Amino acid sequence: MKRNKIQDIINLDNVFYEKIAQEFSVTRQGSWNGWKKVIKVIKHKLENGEKMQVLDIGSGNGRFFKFLQENINGFEYTGLEINEYLITESRQNYPTAKFEKLDVLSEINKINKKYDAVVIFGLTHHIPGKIFRKQWFSFLARLLKNDGLLIFTIWRFSEDKRFISRAKVAEDLEQNDYYYDWANSKHKRYFHKYSEMELETLIEKLQLQNLKLIDKFDCDGKTNRLNRYYIFKKIT
Repeated sequence: MKRNKIQDIINLDNVFYEKIAQEFSVTRQGSWNGWKKVIKVIKHKLENGEKMQVLDIGSGNGRFFKFLQENINGFEYTGLEINEYLITESRQNYPTAKFEKLDVLSEINKINKKYDAVVIFGLTHHIPGKIFRKQWFSFLARLLKNDGLLIFTIWRFSEDKRFISRAKVAEDLEQNDYYYDWANSKHKRYFHKYSEMELETLIEKLQLQNLKLIDKFDCDGKTNRLNRYYIFKKIT
């Protein structure tokens, strides 16, 4: 997929979320069940007594910060988000957190700080282009301090029949690419369905960058398999 096409798809999704931001945020208030396991890993890292710096890539309305705040102490949080409405809402609701505007897909290489934990929830299916996805994930290792945690989810939309019935194959794009609408909206967004082979290749690439896979599990949704969680630790 050519670079200009990749940017067109990223722009498509950005416009989509601009149109439905307020309605979207209303439906994204609660925490995910899988975060309960994530928080255990984060708590374990906090046992050394040092303040933890957490980066939330694609922070939405800041609900993961709220979850952290309710469950742990001793952390500094930065959320990155492109959507103006969601940034404004996050800053109003959580004034002690730091929220910055950034297109976390096309501008991820602008992040020049290292963190103790980098989390990415509900975002990876929006990364377009096979080659660009590899490049994007490869950059994540640079964001971690030694012993830092990388935690991300992969959306397994085929685990819920509601999503299957509404997803439309993106015939103009690559294999396993789809378009998906929102309620009765005429607007559409892009997403990619990761094959098991693609995920295995992705894991292998991350491990070559000194990232050790310490946990993998499925959780969330009615089937409790809607998201697959990956937790890596950067080793020296």
